[in-house]
Amino acid sequence: MNTKKMMLWLITAVFLTLVFAGAATMQVSAVATFTLTNDDCKDVKNDGIEFRAPVSITDPTTEKFRSNIIVEITDPNGLVGSTGYHIGTDVVKEVALYAASDSTEYQCQQLTITPANNDFSCNSFPVGGTISAIHVTFVPNITGTVPNEVVVYGEYTIKISESAVTPADVLLTGVAKIDAASTACAQNQGTGTFSPVAPATAFIYNANDDCDDNDIPDPTYSEEQEILFNESSTNPFRIVSFPLGETITPERFKIVASPETNSYDYDIVLKFLANDNTPYYLEYSYIQNTDSSTIATLNKCADMTVPTALGTCTTGINDLWDITKLPIKLVGGAITINNTIPALLPTQTNFTIDFYYRNVDPTLGYENSMFHFQRNMSVQFSNYCTGTGNENHRVASSAYDPCKSSKQLFNISFIDTTGPTPGVGIQLDPCNFGGGVGGWCADTIDIPVLPGESYPENTTNYYFGTLKCMDATCEHQSGTGSYVSSVVVNDGYYTGTTWGANEVSRSTLSRIPMRLFQTATNIFEMTAINFVADGPGTYLISAFATDITTNTTLENTKQLKLYITIPQKDSDLSCYTPGNDGRFEAAWDGCNEDWDSEQVEFKAVNESYSFISNYSNKKMTFTLSAAESFMPTALEMNELYCEWQVLAEGYSADGGSCGAQQVVLPPYTRAIVTGGKFTMNGKPSILDDKPYLISYYREETGNDMTLIMQMSIKECKQEKIPDTGYSLRSPQPLAGASKSDIIFTGNSLQIPAIGLGIETPIPIVHVSYIGGSFDNGWDLTMVGGYVGELEGGAYIPYAGNSVLTGHYYSQGVFVNLTGLHLEDEIYIYATDGMKYVYKVNNSFYTKPHDVYQLFQPNGEKSLTLVTCDSYNLITDEYDNRYVVMATLDHAEPYQMP
Repeated sequence: MNTKKMMLWLITAVFLTLVFAGAATMQVSAVATFTLTNDDCKDVKNDGIEFRAPVSITDPTTEKFRSNIIVEITDPNGLVGSTGYHIGTDVVKEVALYAASDSTEYQCQQLTITPANNDFSCNSFPVGGTISAIHVTFVPNITGTVPNEVVVYGEYTIKISESAVTPADVLLTGVAKIDAASTACAQNQGTGTFSPVAPATAFIYNANDDCDDNDIPDPTYSEEQEILFNESSTNPFRIVSFPLGETITPERFKIVASPETNSYDYDIVLKFLANDNTPYYLEYSYIQNTDSSTIATLNKCADMTVPTALGTCTTGINDLWDITKLPIKLVGGAITINNTIPALLPTQTNFTIDFYYRNVDPTLGYENSMFHFQRNMSVQFSNYCTGTGNENHRVASSAYDPCKSSKQLFNISFIDTTGPTPGVGIQLDPCNFGGGVGGWCADTIDIPVLPGESYPENTTNYYFGTLKCMDATCEHQSGTGSYVSSVVVNDGYYTGTTWGANEVSRSTLSRIPMRLFQTATNIFEMTAINFVADGPGTYLISAFATDITTNTTLENTKQLKLYITIPQKDSDLSCYTPGNDGRFEAAWDGCNEDWDSEQVEFKAVNESYSFISNYSNKKMTFTLSAAESFMPTALEMNELYCEWQVLAEGYSADGGSCGAQQVVLPPYTRAIVTGGKFTMNGKPSILDDKPYLISYYREETGNDMTLIMQMSIKECKQEKIPDTGYSLRSPQPLAGASKSDIIFTGNSLQIPAIGLGIETPIPIVHVSYIGGSFDNGWDLTMVGGYVGELEGGAYIPYAGNSVLTGHYYSQGVFVNLTGLHLEDEIYIYATDGMKYVYKVNNSFYTKPHDVYQLFQPNGEKSLTLVTCDSYNLITDEYDNRYVVMATLDHAEPYQMP
């Protein structure tokens, strides 16, 4: 039979029913594991350490938290806070409760400071609310004297009890582990990117040893090149504090970098500044084909080679880490690349630098370290020249953004900023640069404008061919989808004239018609180009104009070579991936048992879908995030129903996935969630009609898509309960069946503790289903002034849980039921000649719909009694139910008088 239906029918009766078996009136404390919050860097000795524990605490325990509580801390050696290790001092600094309904924090008020007793009141917490988490901040046991104080490490016990009653109920117990990491603090750990040091706009290694283009290596060229970088100035990695009593042990610093390469050696130097501005340095030196994790991190000035641009490392000053004045922050550094063969260098290397302070146990790595961070930087290896007179070698002032469409526009300026003619671009001879136009090619004299003449009308086709360098020296190139879209020139009359391409062949060769002329005072020069690139790297652009009278091949007409380097951004933080929230509804089947596992389908409300849009050229992943979600009852996502949209021509949703744990979006696509399925392992909690929030989250940018889920309980079909309750608004005699219709079981009940059945035990009658069907409910007219044994429970004296019910208030047999206490005895005189003695082991108040356990076993033989309580004169109903549970203690023969 369906016991859920039986319970719903029984508990909504207006009259009172009575049952025996359930949960004890004595409060059983919750057990929690507290974890470090790391929300802030605090003074351990004075401010304490903050720990958090997820819980699920409801009334009546919530109300006890709202009253007065005492928080007791016991160290690993058994010493109790204010009376043991910090005598006379408030060990507990803060207590806060978090509401399950909306995750709001409610600070508890400390009641007394002197004497120290760690009393708090959390009366700001909502009445009747559910506590989802508890934060406790306390000072650990600190031994020794300044400056050699140390924290006692180990598991600390947190006990929260009522403080206004004796004996006090323990409301919660838990443990909080304190180790070195708990008492140390660093800011801005995690992943980030380094930035170039001005005036550089990108990390460039110059692989061109012949910038004079004379086929003779430049004598000043060096394969060893330093590339400087800066840490974020607003959010740098900063070590704020070390474990109390400890100093920095520099040998525990570890740097591990990638890639592991066979193309070159490289050294990485990190520069730190202490609170007194003393610089400190660490160095990592990678040798080709070496396992990077085996390389030692150097910390002594005598062992390091610090680039001049980073300052001077003086032994005995800049390497005395043990006396560093905290806080100390990372400010930047340098990567030095050497021992290279330029022709064998790649065009780009993405460096990843992992830094951490190793655990005392050397086998524990990065994730188990006290402090750590990861930084990234992309270095372009380019056929690049920085010297005077090499204006045809340029680096774009902006970087290629992998988040955007594959073809991106860059403006490349050729204005000389360092050479002998600042402000001048690449000077071109129009007489040789395509033959000029008519007589306008002269470059030494002014050509007067004749009457009626003005600017030359004829143009010459000028061509720009683009190839991408396949190696750092650009000895090898390949075709590409990149091209010059326009050119900016100064000519004989005008400055800043832009000539656009009127044809692009094979996506690489641009034909740009221009008027090529100059005067003696106005030199023809190219000041900039607008270049469309389909990716980062170095491009070779050949510029030429055909002269069909003298030239037969394009090679013979090349006039200019340009080497353009397009750097790449080091992260995808700029990728635009907005998420949109949607509204859904789901219903739990109320006919199931509360502890049943059920798969629930959810659907969008009025087509209010959730969706994620990927407006980038990269594949993006959104992951189901428990931290960003709000689920009063845990659930497991099984499936998402998704539809796909393509946001740009030439793209597709191929490779995309819409899974329960993560959503993967190909470039320029949108995933639309229309519904799905999840599994719950128990009846969902419905908190003030608050929706569940299920969030899919992109950690790099904080974008998210939230499914706003309105949960409900699908009502189980049930018949109307007969109105046999006793109304106090208009008292009427209790209705009952004629005695001839009542079925007496032959058993009777006596409860000495409340004076029930003392002179004559109360007969127990059988209460059956109306019409023999549970769907019709019980025939409560049989109860009258007797005790009713409900059909569906065990029949006395057989094994199982027997459910007894009776009327309440002055006319009811269970009017004094709330007077029972633990261990009070209940007697059943059975037809088998035995007196069964039960002892109360549990009793509690509950709401009408919260007694799923009424028909559950409570030992081999048990009783459950339930009755109404808290009459509401306005609604003419009883708001609460009172439940008593008892188990069989022993049986003995008896003879009725």
